[in-house]
Amino acid sequence: YEIAYRISALSHRLKLSANAFYNAYTDQQIAVIDPNADPLPFTATLNAGESEAYGFELEAQYQMPNGVHAFASLGYLDTELGSFDDSNCPDGSCGGNSYSEAPELTGALGADYRHSSGFYGNFVVTYTDEFFRNIENDPDLVVDQVVLVNAKLGYEFSAYRIAFFANNLF
Repeated sequence: YEIAYRISALSHRLKLSANAFYNAYTDQQIAVIDPNADPLPFTATLNAGESEAYGFELEAQYQMPNGVHAFASLGYLDTELGSFDDSNCPDGSCGGNSYSEAPELTGALGADYRHSSGFYGNFVVTYTDEFFRNIENDPDLVVDQVVLVNAKLGYEFSAYRIAFFANNLF
């Protein structure tokens, strides 16, 4: 299920959007890594039974008259596996655990600039909350939260583009 709202205002210079969603799964299949497989770990697909995910996304964009386009976004996600037996989980069940690789919070804030001469620039800060690498929610396999800062400067002419970029500045 999903509900969304979108609005454009100020002569279409301001755009706002909001989404809320709820997903209920039955007979969901999940890829699980078996670390005890010999000779190498392998991935098996298991039936996770029921699970659910819900959350929201908010986004804002504003086009300034001077060529600057500013934007921001925020996402929230909550996931939970239903009854799911797996010998790698504590007590043999992963029921109640979060999905793997599903951060609770994500966000971005940035701006683009385009000049009529062809010069352009971009600056973006993104945030990703910590998340588990596996459905067992092993605390030793948590990916830490991260803030990335990326920038790009460039020039466009006819069908060509030259750009200098830096990712993960800070």
